[in-house]
Amino acid sequence: MSNEKIDLTELSMDRGEQASEKRRPRSVTRLFSRWVVPILIVAGFGAVIYWAVLPALLTGIDVTVVKVRVQESAVSKSGTPLFRASGWVEPGPTPVYVSSLINGTVKSLNVVEDQWVEQGDVVAVLIDDDARLRLRAAEADLLNKQALLEQARVRLKSAEVDYQQPVQKQLAISRVEHDLAEINTLLSEMPEKIVQAEADVDFALKDLKSKREAGTAISRIEVEKALSMHTSAVAKLKELNLRKAGLQKQQEVIHAELNSTKEDLDLNNDAANEFGQAQAAEKVAQSQLELAKVQMDVAKLELSRTRVVSPVAGKVMKLMTSPGGHLSGGPAGEGSHTGSVAVMLYDPRSLQLRVDVRFEDVRRVVPGQSVLIESSALATPLHGKVLRMNPVADIQKNTLEVKVSVADAPDALKPAMLMNVTFLSPESEADTDPSASFAIFVPDKLVKREADATYIWVVDPATNTAKRQAVVVDSLVVDEWVEVLKGLNISSQIIETTSAALSDGDSISISGSAR
Repeated sequence: MSNEKIDLTELSMDRGEQASEKRRPRSVTRLFSRWVVPILIVAGFGAVIYWAVLPALLTGIDVTVVKVRVQESAVSKSGTPLFRASGWVEPGPTPVYVSSLINGTVKSLNVVEDQWVEQGDVVAVLIDDDARLRLRAAEADLLNKQALLEQARVRLKSAEVDYQQPVQKQLAISRVEHDLAEINTLLSEMPEKIVQAEADVDFALKDLKSKREAGTAISRIEVEKALSMHTSAVAKLKELNLRKAGLQKQQEVIHAELNSTKEDLDLNNDAANEFGQAQAAEKVAQSQLELAKVQMDVAKLELSRTRVVSPVAGKVMKLMTSPGGHLSGGPAGEGSHTGSVAVMLYDPRSLQLRVDVRFEDVRRVVPGQSVLIESSALATPLHGKVLRMNPVADIQKNTLEVKVSVADAPDALKPAMLMNVTFLSPESEADTDPSASFAIFVPDKLVKREADATYIWVVDPATNTAKRQAVVVDSLVVDEWVEVLKGLNISSQIIETTSAALSDGDSISISGSAR
């Protein structure tokens, strides 16, 4: 290796003027990149934020919206199969219960299952020993009440005679009049007797005076005798006056008694009272007799009801009891529906189907719609029509019960048979309206129903305001959704929740979708 020294200074360059010339444009670029570009970026973000926040600042009511649910609507020609469902045969409209109207124990059954029964036929017989005894007791009570009525009528007749012909009172008046006549006779004799007594007193007094004046010419005995006669005459006169006063008093009493007796005869109160009581007793006896007749009729009716008869003609569907079983009919049954039933009947000429239709197919069912009924038990399919829909759905099976009539039901068709039912498209406007290809559903709780209008709050996309939209909805609500027949389209947005009460035309801010 060479030991020469290398001079590195020869490699250096003089950049004084060139560097100063190059540093001037670089400082301008640095200024633009360090200040202008960040300011522009911040301004851009500010503009974006401003335009995003400004609409929210200008609106007054926050709302959430929900979209309508759209389902395709199969447009088929009349008679085209729409869907199938399972159904069960049942009596139409209901089975007939042949019930006992009294409590009792079954003695015998006169029918078997699938037997034809005519109206009035005896289907069961109850033990009737108690009923017969009650009838005998009612008959005996009726005879007793008849005898009591006859007794009351005899008493009434006697009271009526006493009331119309009061002989006893007339006899009493006659007796009083006789007593009064005797008193009057005695009183009429009193004046003459008193005059005579007064004359005797006067004569005796004169005789006594003359004998006293005679002195010794008349014996003492004669004077005393004249005095005794005078005293006797005075006493007799006094007695006659007292007797006259007594007879006058007695006359007054008899007069009062006679007047009272005559007044009693005119009023005849006691006879009228007795007659009225006899009439009331006769009516009571008559009512008791009528009640006894009713009781006997009840006993006869109870005895007749020990024979349970069919109210209609039909076939025996099911035996609900057997000999020895107890039927709890009448008031003691306390409204029991099946405890008094002996036999269930049905009319084979009036059968129907109970079809379970899924919720999604319910909207395609209408009353009068034609159906096709098929089963392995049938040689050929049967035709039927939709009668009605049950107002209450089955929440366990998610189905709605539909009743379907059966036309010309054959003898092979029996209750509880399983059938396959095909619903056919009915004749409707959809047959001629090709635009009816979808159905619109909204939550039923959002539909406002008032006396004069049915409406729903929707979003007006042109003005971003709330709009009160009049609608026509179906009457059937399925799973809290209802079909809108008129007033909405598939792009409609339904306002579900709001932060304040809405009025037509209010500005709104959609804060999100509730679903």
